[in-house]
Amino acid sequence: MKARPAIHDDLKALQRLVQAGKLFAVQDWIKAGKPLRLPDGNQPKTSALYAAVETGFHSLVEELLRAGGWSAPELSAALELARERRRFDLAELLGQRGARPKPMDFETSCDKLDLFMMEQQLRAGTNPNDGNVFAQVLDSKKARPLLGFFRQFRAEFPALEDQAALALAAAVKNRQVRWVALLAWAGADPFRPVPNSLDETFPVDPDDCTTAAREAAWINNPEILKVLHLKPTPAQALDLLSSLSYRHDAKFFQHLLAIIPRDLINDTPRASSKVLESLVGQYPHRNFITNVPDEKANAENLQCLELLLNAGARWNPPPEDHRSARRNLLGHDPRYIVQLLRLLLYTPDAANLESFLELCHSQTLKAKIATVDAPLIQELQALRKTRRAVSGGDASANTEKAPVAVADTPSA
Repeated sequence: MKARPAIHDDLKALQRLVQAGKLFAVQDWIKAGKPLRLPDGNQPKTSALYAAVETGFHSLVEELLRAGGWSAPELSAALELARERRRFDLAELLGQRGARPKPMDFETSCDKLDLFMMEQQLRAGTNPNDGNVFAQVLDSKKARPLLGFFRQFRAEFPALEDQAALALAAAVKNRQVRWVALLAWAGADPFRPVPNSLDETFPVDPDDCTTAAREAAWINNPEILKVLHLKPTPAQALDLLSSLSYRHDAKFFQHLLAIIPRDLINDTPRASSKVLESLVGQYPHRNFITNVPDEKANAENLQCLELLLNAGARWNPPPEDHRSARRNLLGHDPRYIVQLLRLLLYTPDAANLESFLELCHSQTLKAKIATVDAPLIQELQALRKTRRAVSGGDASANTEKAPVAVADTPSA
């Protein structure tokens, strides 16, 4: 019974040597056969091994492990400390000597920024897309080590690409410019389809998803667009145009059009442009507080529409869309209506004649047109007569294209 205090005093002396980083003295201690731990065990966090991990001295930890005799709780406590200190070299060394981590789920590992355990869990088959754990932690912690982890393992575990892209879309929505820039630097793909929120799941529905690039186009924040460094393919540029059809930025619109070949502009089975259909059938922009028309936004809508037509876009929507397009067009002021109709009418090969006449098939619409552009009413009447004559005389001669008006009537 009297021997235990002496052993305890010896262990205190060993602790002091370890804490001072005296490697050679510890080696001499081990060679002399002096005790490293109490026979019935220590509290794990009071062991010399734990103290060695606290110092971060790799050779000292290695020497104590080589001596052996450490209990499972002591090894586990030392391993947990090594991971907390982000000393993954020590964690690996302890693992090789039999240290086993406490049970921990992937969410906890991510929350603790335990990169060692995260890697082990991914290798054991954990899917980061389950619960969007990695994206959630990227969004909440915004920690650089997570970006490094993503860069290191993205090729080996492709689901991390989904998670980084989802976190990027969330950062764009929240207008977190600095974090957007860091995620983009790490390689998060702004064009990768992701769920509409962090709470929705993978795999995504192609018809109900988003991308960080779409969100950036929608909020139209110059700083975010700048740090994203968007370099879309033609197909991606065409997809972005759809987002811009609601938030007009004529300069960005023109930039995207320069990327898209003319043969891709008309992307529907009817050889029509979905973006042009959206612009033609767009409801008037209004201030959501005062309900006053937003003249600037409406003018930019026309500007984007003209850019599309000049790029070769055609307007030939499905028949079931005519009514809603006409109803929305009626919400605009007469001058806007006339400008839009003349753009469609005077741009060569731009509009399907039957669809164009159906769009204009409204007495209310004609009354609005007549207040600012009576000649256009006459042109519409002439087109209808021509259409009836062609339809009644020779159906095979029926054309789907609106002819360019012969008279050079100035638009209102």
